[in-house]
Order: sequence, then structure tokens, then C-alpha cells
Amino acid sequence: MTDQAEKQPFWELIGLPAPGTPMRAESFDALAEVNIPIELIHGIVVYPHWNEDTMTAAPIPDHQDVVGNVYTLLREAAKQQGGKAAISPLDIRLSDGSRVQPDAMWMAASSQCIRMETHYRNLPELVVEVLSPSTARRDRTEKFDLYEKHGAHEYWMIDPRDALIEVYVRDLQVLQRLGAYGPTDTFQSPTLGMTSIIVRELFLI
Repeated sequence: MTDQAEKQPFWELIGLPAPGTPMRAESFDALAEVNIPIELIHGIVVYPHWNEDTMTAAPIPDHQDVVGNVYTLLREAAKQQGGKAAISPLDIRLSDGSRVQPDAMWMAASSQCIRMETHYRNLPELVVEVLSPSTARRDRTEKFDLYEKHGAHEYWMIDPRDALIEVYVRDLQVLQRLGAYGPTDTFQSPTLGMTSIIVRELFLI
């Protein structure tokens, strides 16, 4: 790669809109398919892992290690409980026009999260976000609100830096904090049929 290409923003190199660009859902859905995580939050283009200093859009290795561990756990739960586990990047199209890509998710066999040819429609029962410096604020605010509004039964926010997982479960119309758990803890996931989650296994490398 030339020095000029290294300085050019990644979105320009692959013909995508700049972060912060206002966009309608129909136009966003018509973008070329790419492996770079990209979301549409309340009509604004977002690159969850965009590093402003390096002009790159890739998550760091620690983040991906945890995502892989979570997916392994959810896939095993799917074998035991039924349903299906999935891992980002996968587009989930919400009814308000937002397009999100949770790091990992689990959907029940009877889920309203429907697999289409190129995306999923509606939220799954369990959504997981692994926090990074570029995503933590949004995961705790805008995406939390979206997941609450659109019916997620359970939401995990996992912080690799502090080896901590915060768990929220639905109580009527809101997500209530079940607790925060560290590597020596175990908790039971209501959405996964009270499966015991051994937290240290999420942080194995």
C-alpha cells in the first residue's frame, strides 16, 4: 500500500459513506456488501471500530478473542437449548430504520428475528456487545436504547480491559441490570434457560 493510500480514509478506498453521514435506510441497504462493520443508528452512518488516529475500521485482537469465546458459549447453548447462535458482522434491520451488528447473538427457535437472504429482520432474544474504546459509549447509550426499545430479552456488555460483564434482562418494557460479574463469578442467564455462565471462560485467550 502506498503512503497516499495509507493516509486516505478507508471509506473512500472502498466507496462507502464517511462516518456521521446522514442516510436513509433504503440507501444504506443498497450499499455494496463489505466485511467492515458498519451500522446505521437513527439515520447516521457509524463504523463501530473506527480508529480516528489510524483511519482503520478493524476491531483489536483482544476484542475478537472475547467475541469468539462468546460465540462458542452461545453455540453450545444452542445445542443444549435449541435456537441458533450467530456472530458479527451480520446486519439486523430494525423497524425504525436502524441497522445494527451486535458482536454476537442468540435467537430462540420461535424467535421473531427472521433470517432473510442478506440480513436478519428484528432483534434476537440475546444480544452481546464486546466493548472497545471506540464503541463503549455508544454500546451503553444509543445501542442500549435500541435493544431495549426493540424487545431484546437480555443484553450483555463485556469489557475485555476490566474482564467484566454487565448483564441486563427484560422486565416488562425495560432492560434491568441483573448484575456485573468478574472472572471468579458465575451467573445464570434467564434467556438461556438459566444456563450457568462461567465468566472466566469468556476471557480465555
